[in-house]
Amino acid sequence: MDLKTYIAAISTVLIVLFVSCGNRREQIPLSVLMEQTAVTAAPGQFPLTKEKSELTVLLAKPAHISDLNNNLAAEWYEELTNVRVRYIHTPYHTARESANLHIATGDYPDIIMFSWMTTMDEINYGSQGIFVPLNELIEQHSYWFHKVTEQIPDVIPAITLPDGKIYGLPNINQTLYTFYQHKAWVNRDWLDRLGLAMPETTEEFYEMLKVFQTMDPNGNGRDDEIPMMGYFGVNTQSWPYPFLLNSFVYFDPQTFLALEDGQVVFTADTEEFREGLRFIARLVDEGLLHRASFTQNVDQARQLGMTPDAARIGVFTDLLWGGVVGDRLDMPDFRADNYIAIPPLRGPRGVRYAQITSVGINPAFANITDNARDPVLAFRWLEGMYSEEATKNLRLGIKGVIHDDPDEGALGINRQPALFKTLVYEGEPPHVSPYFAPMLLGNQHVNFRIGRQTDWNDPEIIFETEVKAYLETVEKYHPFRPPSGVYYPLIVHHTAGETVDAGRMSSEIRTYVHENIAAFLTGNRSLDRDWDAYIAGFRQLELSRYLELKQTAYNRQYRQR
Repeated sequence: MDLKTYIAAISTVLIVLFVSCGNRREQIPLSVLMEQTAVTAAPGQFPLTKEKSELTVLLAKPAHISDLNNNLAAEWYEELTNVRVRYIHTPYHTARESANLHIATGDYPDIIMFSWMTTMDEINYGSQGIFVPLNELIEQHSYWFHKVTEQIPDVIPAITLPDGKIYGLPNINQTLYTFYQHKAWVNRDWLDRLGLAMPETTEEFYEMLKVFQTMDPNGNGRDDEIPMMGYFGVNTQSWPYPFLLNSFVYFDPQTFLALEDGQVVFTADTEEFREGLRFIARLVDEGLLHRASFTQNVDQARQLGMTPDAARIGVFTDLLWGGVVGDRLDMPDFRADNYIAIPPLRGPRGVRYAQITSVGINPAFANITDNARDPVLAFRWLEGMYSEEATKNLRLGIKGVIHDDPDEGALGINRQPALFKTLVYEGEPPHVSPYFAPMLLGNQHVNFRIGRQTDWNDPEIIFETEVKAYLETVEKYHPFRPPSGVYYPLIVHHTAGETVDAGRMSSEIRTYVHENIAAFLTGNRSLDRDWDAYIAGFRQLELSRYLELKQTAYNRQYRQR
């Protein structure tokens, strides 16, 4: 987020808070409201109440999902909980602005969820009493959410804000292959044709690219091979250098932060980082890494990756293969099947990291407001969605129509007993589906999605996208996950007073580092002559202050637990 966006976001929140203060009604203490709850069921039990109860919920609606006031999945959850909900939908792309407007007028419902609220919104609205702190509700009334925290211990620190309070329940949507987005894919046919083994080290990788460059691996008699390339996208997953730099130093292209004995360190000014840049610059200089990788977009990359006569790309970087070479049926030679992942390479100092890019926790997904006259009911309604049955029906789709119980003895993608099987809907699929309610909470933990029933008797199942993505990740990247004491956590919260400075510095430092990386790798700057000037530039960017803020936030959120 750039400085203008940060200032605009904070200004919006401050304006909203100023306006909303005049519309607040007198608050009843949470302890009193908790005693007056209509909930009669013990924690973890359904239905929640003996008599039909009601809630109001504000949330965005994707275009492909029907209004939840007329949605089979939402109706199923109403029957399960005995809670009738009046859903107030906001436009999908302006959900946060709509939620802020509702709060500003004082006309907001019991629950606000799936509205792109940020942790900064939670801090502001929580400090005003508009968002109800959930700590006591979690302690006294949680069952399914406790199951989540047992499976994923990082959830609690991820959703605990600087004041020690929890104002929002998270959505859990974990997919293992997205945990490690900086992957490299190599043409297996080229390896086999040239008698090459999968490279283990950076030097073996270099030698492989040299062979790709000189030995006509696609066999068409033309010098048209591109040994390695990436492309420039909004997300760094397709950039070629994050994958390679993690063979020299732990490199997070968003923050450039790591941990050493509990201390936050910056890695984009180290000698190890410069050593990694030298290696990559060597690839560029020798024509092994395509120069267009730093400027071409995904469409241009795909034109090179999907040439009709023969494959031209030896290695490319991306989360999955489809962006460059398409899916398996997109080319008559089933080209996508030929690309397999390269594990992280071991660098000259033994460094070999699969950088963590996601943890699948959305920490500001559902908030209970002070307009909720029964916060216990609101909380129990929300946390019930973390149950396996609710997660399946709300997130996968109605049982018996979209999913069902697995066949006896069936295995999932992870070759463990399957958790569910997907069904082929027989009718005419509606443009707007009434069978899902993905805007609601769920516990799609890391083993949930890969619990889908899979036909392992089919020899081609290994090429199915979800199966291949999982197998390549669990075998080649997950083993090189850095220990918790090496990487800086992805979810770290700042106080309102820290946010402006931390946001500005983060944006300026990120721009500075990536601009200089591109200059160093393409020869516009020298790693010898211009390195000292590059390092000196961090003083103007207040790097030391940036690290202080990051250390303070990390200590507050993680080291005190």
